[in-house]
Amino acid sequence: MDLLRTYSIQKILKTFILIFVGTMALTISAKLKIPFYPVPMTMQTFVVLFLGIAFGYKIGLATVGVYLLEGIIGIPVFSNSPEKGVGLVYFTGPTMGYLIGFLVATFLSGYLKPINNLFTKILSAVIFSYPLFILLGFFVFDVLRFNLEPTLLAKGLYLTCLLTTIVLAFKLNVFANALILLISVLPIYILGIFWLGIVIGWDKPLFEMGVFPFLLAESFKIFLLAILYSNFKKLRKFI
Repeated sequence: MDLLRTYSIQKILKTFILIFVGTMALTISAKLKIPFYPVPMTMQTFVVLFLGIAFGYKIGLATVGVYLLEGIIGIPVFSNSPEKGVGLVYFTGPTMGYLIGFLVATFLSGYLKPINNLFTKILSAVIFSYPLFILLGFFVFDVLRFNLEPTLLAKGLYLTCLLTTIVLAFKLNVFANALILLISVLPIYILGIFWLGIVIGWDKPLFEMGVFPFLLAESFKIFLLAILYSNFKKLRKFI
């Protein structure tokens, strides 16, 4: 009985430590701006997905919930806090949808399991050929100064990207991991756009404002996390 009680206390203590470390990681990742194209990025969505993978969806959800509660009560843990406000005023601002989406993303990344079959390989290849095309297109257009209007060059470049991702999808399991992470991260942007439309109006270019600038950065974070997915998931053994 004493052994069981000691184990329970250790389990609870470990959970509290994990939640504390997780909220610190979320705060730090929200504050650090990393130069990227077309806008600077933070690693916060990376941490949100990591929490679900490494901690499991239960502790991951608790961690994100505590983080949001810290922000609501006035602790400046959010990305642009305290510069643009603190507490409930900031939380209910234009970014509330994204913040609530963190909860869904953490749950999905911790709950869903990668499926590696023909359909998911082709689907992931088609999806991730687009950010690769944008990245290579930026290099060809901005660096090499080639015109990438709807020309044969642009179509050839996209076809190359598509064929490349298809080949890689059949050779690497990382694409199955990336597809699960993409599904997990989608609610952040769906809820983010929904709330943004309520706050600033549905007549605004919501996709261009709230999604498009982050596509390349999000793709980079998803693939980085997909490569490390198996290693991060092994951390659950120690929890």
